[in-house]
Amino acid sequence: MKNFTLILILVVLFSALLFAQTSYEVLGPQGGSAVGVVVDTASGYTYVSSGPGGFLRKAPGQPQFEIMNDGIDFGNYFPIGSGVAIPPDDPGYVLSSYWSTIFYSDDYGETWHMSNFLAQSSIGYLDFINDTTVFIIDGNLNLYKSIDKGVNWVSHNLSGQTDILNYMELDRAEQRIYLANSHSVLFSEDYGSTWNTLPYVFPYYISQVYAGQNSGKLYVSAADTVFVTADDGQTWEKYAIGSKTYGLCEDPSDPDVFYVGTLDMGVYRWDPIQGQMVHASSGLWEVTVSDTTYPIVTELQTYGSTLYASGYQTGIFRSDDGGNSWSRIGLPVECIRQIQVMKGSSEKLITGSLKGVQTFENQTWTNSDLYGAGLGYEVDVLKISPSRPDTMYVGGRPADPGDSRLMTSTDGGAHWDMTFYALGGGGISAVAVNPSKPNYVFIGVNDPGAVASAVYMSTDGGTTMENWGPVGGTEGWQVGAIGISPMDYIIYVVTHGNGDVNVSVDGGQSFQHLSNLPGSDHLINGIYFDELTSKIYVSGDGLYVSEDGGVNWTDITPQQNTGGYFSSLVLDPVQPGRLFAGSFGGGILRSDDGGLTWNRIASELPNQYIGALALSNDNNDLYIGTYGASLLKYHLPAAGLQQQEKIADSYELAQNYPNPFNPTTTIDYRIAKSGTATLKVFDILGQEVAILVDGFKNAGEYRLVFNAANLPSGVYFYELQSAGQRMTRKMILMR
Repeated sequence: MKNFTLILILVVLFSALLFAQTSYEVLGPQGGSAVGVVVDTASGYTYVSSGPGGFLRKAPGQPQFEIMNDGIDFGNYFPIGSGVAIPPDDPGYVLSSYWSTIFYSDDYGETWHMSNFLAQSSIGYLDFINDTTVFIIDGNLNLYKSIDKGVNWVSHNLSGQTDILNYMELDRAEQRIYLANSHSVLFSEDYGSTWNTLPYVFPYYISQVYAGQNSGKLYVSAADTVFVTADDGQTWEKYAIGSKTYGLCEDPSDPDVFYVGTLDMGVYRWDPIQGQMVHASSGLWEVTVSDTTYPIVTELQTYGSTLYASGYQTGIFRSDDGGNSWSRIGLPVECIRQIQVMKGSSEKLITGSLKGVQTFENQTWTNSDLYGAGLGYEVDVLKISPSRPDTMYVGGRPADPGDSRLMTSTDGGAHWDMTFYALGGGGISAVAVNPSKPNYVFIGVNDPGAVASAVYMSTDGGTTMENWGPVGGTEGWQVGAIGISPMDYIIYVVTHGNGDVNVSVDGGQSFQHLSNLPGSDHLINGIYFDELTSKIYVSGDGLYVSEDGGVNWTDITPQQNTGGYFSSLVLDPVQPGRLFAGSFGGGILRSDDGGLTWNRIASELPNQYIGALALSNDNNDLYIGTYGASLLKYHLPAAGLQQQEKIADSYELAQNYPNPFNPTTTIDYRIAKSGTATLKVFDILGQEVAILVDGFKNAGEYRLVFNAANLPSGVYFYELQSAGQRMTRKMILMR
């Protein structure tokens, strides 16, 4: 039951791609819009056609949705679904539409087949009127019918109909079809062969039509009013809501009760005892683009005693008490731009997206109230203090265009305060925290009107900021990235445009122009420091690396990249040279040699729009935030000895496992030639803290267990020397 005009808007606004592979674990249902939701009462499965996102399924008793796109060929199109439908009494059979194509599944959505159908434009609505007959309307006012469950189709000519069709409703009880145009409702009682018009011209634009299955009533929502008739349109009752009405449904246990979804006031319920509309929206909250606190509810459905609400940028809500209280089935995270993985015994993720800041821990999502703190809703920059993990900073798209705001939390994102505000700024583009002096915070503030940039510095954790103005070569260019090297604490500022690299060696008191990135017309979004190799990387319109502290740069942009822009780069903290790059349209690329060569991972999933990447604490999983999708977890292939960096072909030092560890960890190594070998452990200052091997070793593979019970938490290096070869790895002791 979908408003076709709204679906066209959703298709335009939320064109994005989704990973659809079993190697990915979905940590939350799709963001964007649940443009089709049905619950199969026979099987208990919940089906969602997501815009964007593809086809989703939730099994009975399961908390999360699965991506079920196996067999759906999206071609060059984005997986924007416009509907999902199931026959009344045929469990396991599902139809779903994508653009102008219909796919069908007879195994609960496990696998899909393409039907012999291609609409003249995007499909706006589809549904079964019985177990074999299904109808579709598209954007060119065409009506299609299939009598074999959606495999083959014929078109119906709506003679004389010139007004746009914006809704279709199928009355299964009466076997009647309703079509709504702007101000009137058509109906057919012979499966579309002939049509009549209800004897009423509605004074407002119609957004939805609903046929009550128990009461025999017909409901029409138009503007802020719901019209109800029990005599085929001869007489109508009118219910004014006070907000634009969308979704409609009847209470299956009481046909005198019905529900209305609205534009900005959530859900209302008609109470026949009180004789008035009751606001039934407790818990139906979310931060939206506008100043409202309720989502746009475009669809309401009841299954048994459960009421479901879904719609524009809302995800799916559920109520088991007639709308008195609601709970969200997951968190709708869309356009994830930042991911941070917190260290600790249980892995906690912090994400920044179009919905603000979210935390994900123990399979539970929590949305931070940035809106109430004054930011607005779009997060561009999310930075966690390296030495104070509960302190984090957010810079984003402000609530009022033209303002720049920095939000600060000191309790892990539970509460936020606005610590910086600049009228006339164009947003905060970068945030950096000094790892040795956590009270020193630097932000980049841009003014797109003047094409100017400025760097602000705080010495009190972001409470107060001092404007240092354009620094070095940033004059006339906007700040793209700010980073502080953890090796020597030099501050780097990289700009858009010419790719100016500017440095400060005195804690931000002064900046000097150091170099420029290769090429021109750069769009920069990040700078990264590899503590294992001392290399510096920059991402944006390409990927660049410096091996001499930023004096000289090499373009290492992958040839496989088809996206043209890299949104994120991840450096493996324990395996030297292992990099992961995410791009817009080019998916995810991996390098094991510091960016000299690249390979696409999950190559069967092309053209993915990646917003953010992060490695898990054990380095075995890659968290992926996509534009238009939820947070995904990609399980990296197991890294055996043959996948590690090789020296002289057969000398190997594997990464310790587990890592981080407490207090014991296992180290594997291989020696090619018999002779003297040493394996020693050093702290971050280079002081030797343990000798694990020191003596003659025959050629072969070895394994040992290192016990660090007497050492404090921190970063350590273990080094193997044998036959003139030297190999070093980093490990983390975390108590």
